[in-house]
Amino acid sequence: EDYAEESSGKLRLIHAGTIYAGIAEVFFEALQRLLIDDPSLPDILQVDLLGEIADDYAAMVSRLETAGLLKVHGLLPHSKTLKMMKSSDVLLILMGGDMFLPSHLPSKFYEYLHTSKPILVIAGDGELAEMARKSGLGIVVPPQSVESLVTVISGLLKDRASGRLVREPNSAYI
Repeated sequence: EDYAEESSGKLRLIHAGTIYAGIAEVFFEALQRLLIDDPSLPDILQVDLLGEIADDYAAMVSRLETAGLLKVHGLLPHSKTLKMMKSSDVLLILMGGDMFLPSHLPSKFYEYLHTSKPILVIAGDGELAEMARKSGLGIVVPPQSVESLVTVISGLLKDRASGRLVREPNSAYI
C-alpha cells in the first residue's frame, strides 16, 4: 500500500499515537461540522489516525470513516509511522480536555518537528503551545472551540489549494 499515492490530491492530516478519552471531542466535532457543511470534503481531506483510539470516540470515528474522511490504521511499526508522517501535509497533536498539565510535552512533538511539516496543535496555553509557535511550524487552537478549529482546518484546505501550506521552520530554535 503506497500511502503517498493513495492520498494524492488531498490535504493529508495525520495523528500519530494514542487518542485518549477526553482529548479529542473538539477535533471530531469540527470534522463532523465540516462534513455537514460540505459532503464532498473527503475529496479534498484525508485524516489518518495511527495508533489506538479510546472507545469513547467509536461512534464518531465510525461515522467519519464511513463518510470516507477518516482512516484508522491502528498500531503500526515505528518506521512505517515515520514514513507516513513524512508524506503527510499536516501533523496533529490532540491535548484537549483537562488530562494534561500545561507543562506536558508529548514525545511525538519532537518527531513532528523534524519533519518540518505544519503541526496543528489543539491544546491550551502552556509549554507545548509556546514551543509550537516558536518553531514556526505550529498552528495552535484552543481545545474548547469547535468554531476556531473549523476555521483553521478550512484555512489549511485553502492554503493547500493555493500552494501556501508550507511553513518556514525556525531551524535555530528547533
